[in-house]
Amino acid sequence: MKSILVKSLCAVVSDRQRRKVRQFLLGLSTDELQYIAEFLGSCIIESEEPYRWTRAQLSHGIQRFDQSQKNSVSDRQHKMILLNEFLSRCDIGSAPMPTRAGLG
Repeated sequence: MKSILVKSLCAVVSDRQRRKVRQFLLGLSTDELQYIAEFLGSCIIESEEPYRWTRAQLSHGIQRFDQSQKNSVSDRQHKMILLNEFLSRCDIGSAPMPTRAGLG
């Protein structure tokens, strides 16, 4: 199961980042990998595109997802940290902030 999750999660990463992300994922437990996969799956179901999100939008999306989880608070916090690290390594949530017309 773990190898399938690692392979699947690596499939969403660009070739340039795949090696670094794979090394990170191999250090995680199956439960932690499932949490990350469930987050990405929820984005697909909701027709959301987290790779286009800003850091603030990503944070909000993760909080929304986490509220639906039934794990203990400390377990959820740990998994949210790992999810954020995975997304950071994939450059997900690094979209530039939109600028407002007329400002500047």
